[in-house]
Amino acid sequence: MCSLIKRVSLMAMVLAGLLLPPVPDNAAASATVYTRPSDTVQFRYAMVLRELKDWQKAVRELERLIVSYPLSPLKMDAQFYIADTLFLKGDYREAALQFTQFLENYPASRFHEAAKKRLEAIGLITEPRRWLTHLPHRRPPSYNHFSSLPQKRLSSPYTHGLPEKRFPPPYWALWLPPKRHPYHDYMASLPQKRTPWLPYTTYLPQRRTPSVEYYLAHLPDRKTPSGEYYLVSLPSRRKPSFEDTFELPPKRTPSFSPTMFVEKRAVDAMPPAMATPLRAVQVMFFSGKTLEDVRGEIRRLKTHGIDTIILRVFHNRGDRPYPFVRTTKMLPRAGVYFKTSHAPVVADILTPILDAAHREGIRVFAWMTTRYANYGIEDRRELACRGYDVRKRRFFRCKGLDLFNDTAVEHIKALYRDLAKYPIDGILFQDDLILKYNEGLSPVAMRGFGEETGLELEPSRLYRIREDSIITYTPLFWQWAEWKNRRLIHIIDELKRTVRRVNPEVKFAINLMYENLTSPSNALAWFSQDLHKAAEKGFDYYAIMAYQKQISDELRKDMNEVEELILKMTDRAKRIIGVPRKILIKLQTIDWKTGRPLAEREIIELAKKVKKMGVSVAVVPYRYDFPYGELSGNMDN
Repeated sequence: MCSLIKRVSLMAMVLAGLLLPPVPDNAAASATVYTRPSDTVQFRYAMVLRELKDWQKAVRELERLIVSYPLSPLKMDAQFYIADTLFLKGDYREAALQFTQFLENYPASRFHEAAKKRLEAIGLITEPRRWLTHLPHRRPPSYNHFSSLPQKRLSSPYTHGLPEKRFPPPYWALWLPPKRHPYHDYMASLPQKRTPWLPYTTYLPQRRTPSVEYYLAHLPDRKTPSGEYYLVSLPSRRKPSFEDTFELPPKRTPSFSPTMFVEKRAVDAMPPAMATPLRAVQVMFFSGKTLEDVRGEIRRLKTHGIDTIILRVFHNRGDRPYPFVRTTKMLPRAGVYFKTSHAPVVADILTPILDAAHREGIRVFAWMTTRYANYGIEDRRELACRGYDVRKRRFFRCKGLDLFNDTAVEHIKALYRDLAKYPIDGILFQDDLILKYNEGLSPVAMRGFGEETGLELEPSRLYRIREDSIITYTPLFWQWAEWKNRRLIHIIDELKRTVRRVNPEVKFAINLMYENLTSPSNALAWFSQDLHKAAEKGFDYYAIMAYQKQISDELRKDMNEVEELILKMTDRAKRIIGVPRKILIKLQTIDWKTGRPLAEREIIELAKKVKKMGVSVAVVPYRYDFPYGELSGNMDN
């Protein structure tokens, strides 16, 4: 009994200390009074931030209140206002998750009705089809208005045996509404009146304009000052930068061989499904909030002619989780979407999505990271990548793992080994399998370069700074860049062998920067990539990131010039790889900078021109409202 009284007294003293009154104005100046912030003060501060429209800080303060005061009566209010603040900020997906969690935690709260109204508003904003269903019925573009008109029969018994006549087409055509679909002409669907005579030009053969392939086949290769051969590209209008003025490597003899231009016979041994070009979508997010919604999206892709889904199976810091992923525990900040004991698991989404896709006959490629897969070992500095700041002349820790450290590589191989246990059809290596011009200078890398080449790798000997502060490369830099590329190719071989020991049927695709086809020297210097070296290793697919809006912004070209450049890139890739279907041209559907959707008609027209060259095509990222039927060719006519 005494101990209970002591505990109650101690609890009262603690609460009294937390709720100390403010210091009066007439207090002595010499007296120092320390006050502790209470949950009420924290809540009021967050509300002030909301009034100032500083949404991010307001959410952070409300989350801090919940963590710091788990027994506070304001915890319910804080959780509601977190969701409401995210709604006002415009982050509707995260707000919907928070509102749903709030309704599950506090079903009888005074904010119950407000939370339900907010959820309904989010649904109307993010899913316009819900309120479009309340509008009058819209006729599809191919609707025949004359089939719904009353048919007029003449009174003569003779005419009853004749075919039914729709009467009168010209009269009813005057009362039709204007075009309801931008790509459908109602007048074109009316019966056309044939003239009794035809001009003489009707009987002449149709004149056809030579195709792009015809012109490209007759263009000579141009030799650049660096000794590299590539198709003539349009002049760049980029503003000069230090990357543009880098010195090119010494002259190199192009490693073309006749076998590169001959169709390889390995196609005959492949299944018919894999012997045809891919029509793929690369999925960052599914729109569905439940697994049933996602299954419906997969069925919709199948009906539109999509045969391959490239699914993101990694989760980096700052990434949004899939909307249908719902767990009772707090999601890790970074991890993977498959079962493994070597990294935090966000959720196992591969199992249900593989079942749904394979049921519809759709292949699934797992889109997996490599260098940035430091999940669970972020604090191990000895495994981190190290770079060199050329201007400040000091080392810094760069993002991801040190690919020259065998321990880090073994960690990546363990993740891929667990990924291969799933019945996936292929793996796409993420575009983080690169090393920039000032990355890859860890002690292990510098020691390995010296042992293999006999040269001392001193960062100050790799670069030169001219009098106008422009950074240029030295001959030692190009030896180091080629050595880094060989290391990346070696790691890819190790990962392929690791996966095929578990699942021999898995296909592999590698992401390649578009500079591999427009400026191979820059690709080697900036990213340590070389398409010729990759082609020698025999990947199943070479994913060229021909993101048209990104190319337009970086090279300062209009879309017509970019379209012509992408066609030239595709033709050069066909010459290097030799098998057109192995080339996967990836086109973007949103602007990477603003997140806004790009014009669908421009994407479709460019994709059709690329498809005519016999290569595979993918759009990135997946959008629910994109007309995939036209992309896959189901609606080409």
